[in-house]
Amino acid sequence: MFDFSTAWLIQHKVLLPGVSTLSRLISEIRKRANSRLFIRLAALPNEEKKTKLKELLTIPEGMSTSKFDFLRRCPVTISGTSFNNAVSRYIEFKDFGIQSLNFKNIPIIRLNNIARNAGIASVYSISRMPEVFWSNETGHLNKR
Repeated sequence: MFDFSTAWLIQHKVLLPGVSTLSRLISEIRKRANSRLFIRLAALPNEEKKTKLKELLTIPEGMSTSKFDFLRRCPVTISGTSFNNAVSRYIEFKDFGIQSLNFKNIPIIRLNNIARNAGIASVYSISRMPEVFWSNETGHLNKR
């Protein structure tokens, strides 16, 4: 992004700012875009779905992993049991009702990036996300 903005400024004969100024500007733009994206995503599910999603992050007594970790691990062997486990996993995903949410205003590339990051992020880091991502309060844009 930095190279494209520098090339555009040169092409349009704009006096170039310092490298650190341009980097800071790009960083601020990305931060604002991420905040808007997460606020839009947080506004999609209702409170009931948010509560169900939060429950995925809790680790039950006597268990070492959360339901989220269990659901994101897919079967690795090819067998009838693995197929049955995959089907039950699919049914559990479907029970969350996420497919009924309207994601049409969210860029597909950004959704893919979020999904990829969710696949490798720890439950601990996800559960530490600010409350603005879990609540419908959109007035707190700077919370992050």
